[in-house]
Amino acid sequence: MPFAVAGAAAGSLIGGAGGAGVITGTTIGVSGMGALVGGMAGLGIESFRQAGRAAEYSAKVAEVQGKTDAAIANYNAQIVQNQATQKAARLKNAGQIAVDQKLDERRRYLGRVKAAYGASGVQSEGTPLLVEIDTAKNLTLDILTTRYNVENEISGITSEAGDLANIYRLQGESARRAGKLRAGEALFSGKSQQLGIASQMVGQFGTMALMRSA
Repeated sequence: MPFAVAGAAAGSLIGGAGGAGVITGTTIGVSGMGALVGGMAGLGIESFRQAGRAAEYSAKVAEVQGKTDAAIANYNAQIVQNQATQKAARLKNAGQIAVDQKLDERRRYLGRVKAAYGASGVQSEGTPLLVEIDTAKNLTLDILTTRYNVENEISGITSEAGDLANIYRLQGESARRAGKLRAGEALFSGKSQQLGIASQMVGQFGTMALMRSA
């Protein structure tokens, strides 16, 4: 080897071949090789650690993002339901006012009819009675129709809001699971990188060992 030849030449020049304190080329080569191995080992270990830290950071970011998206989706679901509840309450109140007005209208109508019959001396029987009954029936039907329409509209609003809220919740759950999945993928990727670095280090150290024994 070149280091050995240089060492032999140096030894002959000094005149103390094999003497104490003589530094040969082989000694220099071994020392340099040790420093090189130590430096490469330090770089490899640092790369190994960096890969692990980067994977943990990416996993944490992915998990936090998933939780954030889930929280936003659940918040939207709650907003939808709150708005639907408020709208349903307003419709119910408005519907009750309309029904009360129609009930009052029916009472006033029946009162006017009876007063008119009494003033004219017409008995509430026969044709006048049939007209009175028919009119009261129509007014009652109008009241029932108003109630039905209000309740039907409230039911539609509640149902639609519930469906939309469920969609938001499903999106939130999906986002949370996706975040955990991405976090797992990041950790797996980091472990794969660390395994590759470790394998590379083992291969390099094996090559160094062969060079030292040659």
